[in-house]
Amino acid sequence: MSGWQKTLAPLANDVEEFFDRLKYRLEARLGGSLPVKLVPLAAFTYPGGLYLKGRALHERTPISSADNDSLWDDLLDFYRRMNSDEIPGALLRIHAGDVTRDVQSDAEGYFELDLAGPVLSSLELEWPAESDPPGGTPRVAVPLVQNSGEARFGVISDIDDTLLVTNVQNLLGLARSLFSGRADQREHFPGAPALYRALRGSQANPLFFVSSSPWNLHDLLEETFDYHGLPERVTFLRDWGITDQEILPTDNIAHKLGLLRRITAFFPRLPFLLFGDSGQQDPEISARFIQENPGRILGVYIRDVSPDPRRDAAVLALETSGVPLLLAPDSLSMARDAAARGWLDPGALMQIETDQGRMPLGA
Repeated sequence: MSGWQKTLAPLANDVEEFFDRLKYRLEARLGGSLPVKLVPLAAFTYPGGLYLKGRALHERTPISSADNDSLWDDLLDFYRRMNSDEIPGALLRIHAGDVTRDVQSDAEGYFELDLAGPVLSSLELEWPAESDPPGGTPRVAVPLVQNSGEARFGVISDIDDTLLVTNVQNLLGLARSLFSGRADQREHFPGAPALYRALRGSQANPLFFVSSSPWNLHDLLEETFDYHGLPERVTFLRDWGITDQEILPTDNIAHKLGLLRRITAFFPRLPFLLFGDSGQQDPEISARFIQENPGRILGVYIRDVSPDPRRDAAVLALETSGVPLLLAPDSLSMARDAAARGWLDPGALMQIETDQGRMPLGA
């Protein structure tokens, strides 16, 4: 963290919390606020339990985009997504099968449940009538990603410039991607959806996408993934709110390392494949995780998006303790390598190649 953030972050956090408390007191005096919306963000089973992360927000007019939206419309939609009205300290009730647990949202409205027990097939959220602030919403069914006990490995993938074309290194390209309000405007790399479908496979190998993008974009990303035909997955993003540690979310390495540690801890007996790109720090993060966690990673696939040959050389020179690392120009190259190593059904190569727009194999 930079020195100025270390100095100013605690003060900025105190100021934000003061104005939040002032806002909630004012809303209470005026007779309450907008209706409550319980938003599930990540929900999945793992060997011996299930995990849920969600957020309590005040309901607002749904954000919808149209084909004829202007740049100004997209900017307004982005502002509305980022300007979420969270509900701190809310008492929530979670129903997992026959088990009921009460949880409380944190200062930014987030809540979590890590529940040990037998595999469950149903999960619901409720805002109890007796909660404080006053609640009383019907139960909301939560889509629960079921991870099979037959899984051979797990997959953890970056999103920006690994799955979706984001141009993170180009400010104009990054802005265009961030402000794009429709799923069909967010371009994926050719062959990538078919590659992830093949990796998920019939064994339902756990598939996780991780990013430093804000949780506020979660709904748009999920719409984008569905639009492009991504398989069942779990997405972990990041809170961009002010904390006593950061004003701006600049520590990408610590964030992604933390996610790698947390996700792999849910599956202690399962090895993982890691996917990233050469544009940012994904190769270095993967190499560091391998050094800290020997035996947990089967292989690393890095999409080559950097035009600088010195960056390619630096990636290939990383110490990975014998774990194969492939710097790949496209999705098909990754798929062929994974198939050769027995991690992907060779029968899926044709579909990946078709999606990538190449001639069929052997032609």
